[in-house]
Amino acid sequence: MSVKGKIIGGILGSMVGGPFGAVLGVAIGHTFDKDKDKNNEDGYQYREASVRPGHDFSLGQAQMTFFVATFSMLGKMANADGQISATERNTVIQFMSNDLRLSKQDQDFALRIFDTAAISSESFDKFAAQFYQSFYGDPQMIEMMMDILVRVAMSDGVLSDKENQFIAQAAMCMQYPAGNVDYLKTKYGYRQNQNNSGYSSESSSGSLAAAYSVLGCSATDSDEEIKARYKKLIKEYHPDVIASKGLPEEFMKFATEKFDQIQKAYEAIKKVRNL
Repeated sequence: MSVKGKIIGGILGSMVGGPFGAVLGVAIGHTFDKDKDKNNEDGYQYREASVRPGHDFSLGQAQMTFFVATFSMLGKMANADGQISATERNTVIQFMSNDLRLSKQDQDFALRIFDTAAISSESFDKFAAQFYQSFYGDPQMIEMMMDILVRVAMSDGVLSDKENQFIAQAAMCMQYPAGNVDYLKTKYGYRQNQNNSGYSSESSSGSLAAAYSVLGCSATDSDEEIKARYKKLIKEYHPDVIASKGLPEEFMKFATEKFDQIQKAYEAIKKVRNL
């Protein structure tokens, strides 16, 4: 890595700090060297677009942290056994392309973060702990991160022991309820023959249990409690609210999906309760 690459990487890495900042610094430094080798005169502008710091420093820092955290944690999870298989790498590339619709340049930068974090001396627990420290006041952001980790792990339809272990570690570090983890696993791997809403059109106990889980309620809660919880979640998970908390633009699909799930869960419960 060139001296200039180290300086630029160090400056931007310090904006995030901690293990994520160290990963970001190395990734940006190597990216600078790569751009320089290609005689890319506007490489620095590219890096700014990749991390999307925006005009508001605090919001930009949150967006940068979320972006780096995502691919750092995915990299460490993929490298749990000391090597990243072609299948695991392709899964992350497909996630970048199909789910996030990242440009080729942004995919390259995300993969550099992924690879840097994979061989970093920092543990997955430290990554998860820093993420929680950054977003502990925003449970919606923790929900989004857990959703991403489970979604990518389950993308091949199988949850390996090591993936399950890392997801459990992330949930523990970020104080994410085990029941919610189980719901995410079911959502991405075990539910079959259902419509696009994620809930069966039939009033089966399983589909209703999932609906109550989305709202964080139980079948024993009163109608008033269900309605109050729904109204609270609709406000908290509105895509505009999530964006204001620092979720990068490319990740907004998850906020929109969560918003839709809340609405559909409530509709399923309303139908059974005749609300």
